[in-house]
Amino acid sequence: MAGAKVKWAEGVTKVNGAEIKGLFDPVATTWKAVAQGAEMETGAFLAKVSSLDDAGKKAFMDATKIPAVQVGQATLSQASGTTVNNLSNVAMNNVGFYAYSTGAAPKIWATNNVSGSYSGTPSTSGLPANNVPLSGGGLNANFNVNQWNGSTWSATVAGSGALSSGSYNQPIQFTGGAAGAIQPATGSTGSFSGTGAGIAK
Repeated sequence: MAGAKVKWAEGVTKVNGAEIKGLFDPVATTWKAVAQGAEMETGAFLAKVSSLDDAGKKAFMDATKIPAVQVGQATLSQASGTTVNNLSNVAMNNVGFYAYSTGAAPKIWATNNVSGSYSGTPSTSGLPANNVPLSGGGLNANFNVNQWNGSTWSATVAGSGALSSGSYNQPIQFTGGAAGAIQPATGSTGSFSGTGAGIAK
């Protein structure tokens, strides 16, 4: 399995992978399972895999079960000059899509460069009206803030489209989240930055 986690209160995202083994008893109709794997903070994961050659990526995946072969990349951004839910210039830069092998469908996505500006406290109600539309690289996504406490923020991310670069150029769907810090920690206007991660299929 491969996945991602958003730690809302801490403003941190992580990717993870694991191997799952289970046992089903058809007589008692019970089952049990155990998983072994690893998780990494998104920025640390991206720094690690960018430093590895093919053999290193294979060893990394064997050890962690986290997909490390980039099969596509896109930058998704909000239309210039627009403001939605008090947010503008929202961008998820260099979003990488990762699989277990070249040409395979991606299992996770990750970026260490999410940014934007705010001109007031955004609503965290999760209503569709608060979706910030992002697009780029053949993909479209909605960015919806669900936590904003003055120093950290988080948002859900959901999108789809066809990857237009890399070894996998097929339609995909992706979901997950983004989180990070607000600058300044107090104020009615400023900027925010962070990382993002999630699953893809």
